[in-house]
Formats: sequence, structure tokens, C-alpha cells
Amino acid sequence: MLQKCTEIGASSFVPVISSRSLVQSVQEAQSKYERWQKILSEAAEQSHRGIVPTLEMPIKFAQLPAAPPAADVCRLIPWEDEQGTTLRQALNAHTGNKVEILIGPEGGFSAEEVKLATHACFIAVTLGARILRMETAAMAATALVLYQRGDMDARSGQAAQ
Repeated sequence: MLQKCTEIGASSFVPVISSRSLVQSVQEAQSKYERWQKILSEAAEQSHRGIVPTLEMPIKFAQLPAAPPAADVCRLIPWEDEQGTTLRQALNAHTGNKVEILIGPEGGFSAEEVKLATHACFIAVTLGARILRMETAAMAATALVLYQRGDMDARSGQAAQ
């Protein structure tokens, strides 16, 4: 997921440990940090990106920022039980430049986690009728956001940063 989302154009990652995550401790997740950094560096080099995405230290779901985001930030949480709001609708309603996407683990987020996320100003969105694996959902959401924002357009032969 880190490799492919970096190649697509994601600019930063924050590993979040939720109730259904395979890794349940921050310490265990932190032990993978160096390997994750290497994946980001190699993917950025392979895709001719001038900047390696940032990788924050892992956090527990309860540590998600509760304060409203800055005005230019749109927070999205793709959720398989969301029926009303599409990713496109959420992006069209928000004019900011920065998008934060909270991707669930295998098995998805619990309803309680989605409730907590929406209280932290994340907008629950659907990615369509299919249930996607975590890696696929991350890549699809990243590509759809970048496409919707016009970042997938060729710009003077330069790769997106």
C-alpha cells in the first residue's frame, strides 16, 4: 500500500492502529518504521518523484486529532456501510487543497470507530458497491482524489510531486 500510493502521488502517511488492525501495539508498528521508510524512498525514486512522502509515527485510533482541521483540509473515511455520500460529492463540497484519507484495515472499521472519526470531522464516503481490500481501497481512494483534483493531468512532462 505504501509503495503503490507513493507511486500514485500520496504525500504523507500516518499509520493508525484500529480495533481490527493486524498490528495492535504502537511498539510493534514502530518496529516496522525503518522498513516502511525504505519502501517510500524506493517508490518515490521509481516514480521519479522529487520528494519522498512523509511518514509519521504510528498512533492508536483514539489519538486521531479531535480538533476540526484547517479550512483547507478535507478529511475522508471510506466506509463500506456508507450509502449516501460519494467521494466525488464530498470533494465537490470542499474547496481546500489538502485531503486526508483514513483507510481501514482488513475487516474495515467498526461502527464506533466511524462515529469517532466523524466527530473528528472525517466525512464517511462510499467507494462504490464493491468491498475492497485495504491496499486496493487506499490506491483507489488516492487515485480518485488526485484525479478529481486534477493532479493526474500531465504538466509539462513533469511528474506530480
